Amino acid sequence: MSPEQEIHERILRTLRFRPKGMTITEIARALGMNRNSVSKHLEVMQVAGQVEARLVGNAKVYSVAQRVPLSAFLCFTQNLILVLDADLTIIQANDQLLRHFGRTKEELVGQNIRDAAIPAVSTPAPSLSSRVSSGSR
Repeated sequence: MSPEQEIHERILRTLRFRPKGMTITEIARALGMNRNSVSKHLEVMQVAGQVEARLVGNAKVYSVAQRVPLSAFLCFTQNLILVLDADLTIIQANDQLLRHFGRTKEELVGQNIRDAAIPAVSTPAPSLSSRVSSGSR
């Protein structure tokens, strides 16, 4: 584990014992660390979704994030879900989608959605202009 990860783990352990949260100063004092260092680590951890911050007066009070990771959510939902990046590359597919289409993660992850041949998303719907020009009004 890297030194940065160790510090993050120490911060999380400290926060777990204080469910109402702690200020940067309180965390720094509990860990025997510099307040500025703790502040920078907390910012990184907040962006990563590990901690949450709320304003209480002039102070930020940090606590352990209570979010459900996306991977856990994908496992529990009954919906068919694909997660795509900005280039429409499949980066995740839930088990329900894989079962429904009889595919494996290895087959889909890393493939562009246009090449995946998943009927629900790969077959383009006819546009309004093509329906009008073909006579169906």
